[in-house]
Amino acid sequence: AVGCVAYREYDQKTVEVKRMFVKPEYINKNIAKKMMDVLERTAKQQGYQYLILETNKEFYAAIALYRKCGFIITDNYDEYAFIDTSICLKKGIQ
Repeated sequence: AVGCVAYREYDQKTVEVKRMFVKPEYINKNIAKKMMDVLERTAKQQGYQYLILETNKEFYAAIALYRKCGFIITDNYDEYAFIDTSICLKKGIQ
């Protein structure tokens, strides 16, 4: 495997992306984007309408990837609500 991505159900309409990892030698080869596309298609097939995620505000490359995938910044949720280093993003599944 060159990378992985995982999600869990957040609520009946939403899944939360919990893990995203690409081996360093495979970064900048569009693999992360392809994995996110597969995750989104899978979530849609399972009837979900939204994706949410949390990452560190300083993970600029990750944030850029998520923005490229169509995520927008949203209010921090649940356990991330009062964590200053967190940023949360959301996307409607098309």
